[in-house]
Amino acid sequence: MALKIIHSHCPTCKTKIGLRLLFVPDEILRCPKCGQLLVDSGKRNLLGILLFFAGFLSIVGLQHYYGQNLIRDLVILVVSVVAYGLVRKLNITKKDFIIRNMDTNRTSYIDQADWNEIVENNKGKEFRFEIIEKF
Repeated sequence: MALKIIHSHCPTCKTKIGLRLLFVPDEILRCPKCGQLLVDSGKRNLLGILLFFAGFLSIVGLQHYYGQNLIRDLVILVVSVVAYGLVRKLNITKKDFIIRNMDTNRTSYIDQADWNEIVENNKGKEFRFEIIEKF
């Protein structure tokens, strides 16, 4: 189980949803309150972390060249944390099905076109996928 320290809010119902701290590939989450499918983008996560560290490095650099200034450092820190939060927000995604691979017991969120491709590729073979839920 992943440690979820960072939280974001569902764009639809504003429910607080826990997110992973480190870089992960695109992850589809379901809002526990409204059931909306949300995407936690790995690229946006990485960009947010880079913005945060850029703010931290600018604080260190400015302290080195101009000396310590607590107000300036706090402003830069707050701006970098707010930028991280704005970049790391969840986006709504539209998927048609939740399917399960019966061999691996893994679930996936797919579109109708992806489902048609899976059906086409498995003609004449044993079909090992089942639709769990339609949206």
